[in-house]
Amino acid sequence: MRGLELAYWLILASLACGCRQSGHAEKPGVISRSMPSSEQAAEVEKEIKAWFAGPQESNTYGTWRRRGDSLRALVPVLLKSSDNNVVHEALLMARDEFSVPEVVPDVIRALEELLTTPADPEAGTRMVACDVLGKARNPKAIAVLLQALEDPYLQIVRTPVPGDHGVEMSWNAVWRDADAALRRITGANPVEPPGGRNPGDRDKTRKAWLAWWEREGKTKYGGGEK
Repeated sequence: MRGLELAYWLILASLACGCRQSGHAEKPGVISRSMPSSEQAAEVEKEIKAWFAGPQESNTYGTWRRRGDSLRALVPVLLKSSDNNVVHEALLMARDEFSVPEVVPDVIRALEELLTTPADPEAGTRMVACDVLGKARNPKAIAVLLQALEDPYLQIVRTPVPGDHGVEMSWNAVWRDADAALRRITGANPVEPPGGRNPGDRDKTRKAWLAWWEREGKTKYGGGEK
């Protein structure tokens, strides 16, 4: 495990250098980090926690979203919450409502923590984090997404086919979302993507991406000569 961790940090250091040299320096964002009111963030966090602790009725879900665009400035604060449900909701807002590229560093940090703690047993938050990073297409996320390829979580979903025609099977996996995000960011295709009926081969996909990194990713995104 120590070898994998060392490889991750080496990739992270290369990306930090490469993003500066390649013009991917972080731009001033729309979000002002001094703007979010701690009281507002605490109020939203309280609402989210209360919903998940209650009967979770669909007609009461998302009452915190009625604040509209004012939530945009609170997303970075909510991503730092120690409550997984709050982090999950903040990621959904970043992905589906606001499309805020400014929160990429916060999402990277959140995913790093989720990959090393048992706070997300059903993996939904890790999968949404991969989606957010893929949508942002920021090369700074490559290192943590390569790390996410090691995530062993796999969920088999069986959906009954109408007319008593058996069941249709599909698979959810963190590594598959990390693979999709890496493809969106880099445009690379180092291995044939798994189909909807096939869970794919996690180890084969991870090795293909690490080989891609050594072959061309490090040069393009890690500060090497082009």
